[in-house]
Amino acid sequence: METNSTPAPTPVTPAPEPVVVQPQSTVPPSAPASDGGDKKMMMYMILGVVAILLIVGGIYLFLSRKQASEETINNTSSTTVQQDTTSTDTLIKDANAVDVATPDSDFKTVDTDLGTL
Repeated sequence: METNSTPAPTPVTPAPEPVVVQPQSTVPPSAPASDGGDKKMMMYMILGVVAILLIVGGIYLFLSRKQASEETINNTSSTTVQQDTTSTDTLIKDANAVDVATPDSDFKTVDTDLGTL
């Protein structure tokens, strides 16, 4: 008998597979919202912020214009008062200059015209 001089095969042990560790997220996964609820919520929030900004801007413009108009009124009212007193004096002089001593003579022509009708 002949002996074979080949060594006995050694069993092949598979190499250990590398262990992949996935990082754990601290935020819990959110469930998908039905019908785009998150998009609607974001849209409503943006519209709310825009509405608030428009209201605040409108109030600011209203108050600033009101203050400017009050300053203009105060500046013109002092000038107007001085002009009014001058105008009033002139009107009083003109009213006193009218001769109303003989109203009958003024209506004499009207009476004759009415008598001819």
